[in-house]
Amino acid sequence: MIDLLDPTSVITRMYEARKWEDIVTYCKELLDKDPKDMTGLQNSATALIHLGKFKEAIEFCDKVLSTNESEGYALKNKTYALECLERYEEVLDYCDKILANDKRDTWALNSKGLALNNLERHEDALTLY
Repeated sequence: MIDLLDPTSVITRMYEARKWEDIVTYCKELLDKDPKDMTGLQNSATALIHLGKFKEAIEFCDKVLSTNESEGYALKNKTYALECLERYEEVLDYCDKILANDKRDTWALNSKGLALNNLERHEDALTLY
């Protein structure tokens, strides 16, 4: 039986309804109780990305990464937010961190290639595709 009050269940329902602001508010409540709550941190970052608040999303990713620097979900969220902010040199760094955990991560390879293209490094980008 699913516990409808379980934070993951609550957030899942909000995701399905695309209630990004509500997710941020709910996660803030979780984080007020426990500032290191991974459910609150991760979902805050994702909801903020959906809201186009990329700098704020990065702050939440950084909190997760300060606890676990190789946490894949936070690395990908941060990479995506950096892409949206056109901070391509940093995108390369974070793609490399993802690829250090899984050298065949197609998402990271693609993101790195796109960043290289945006940096006018087309030859390097081709090797990734």
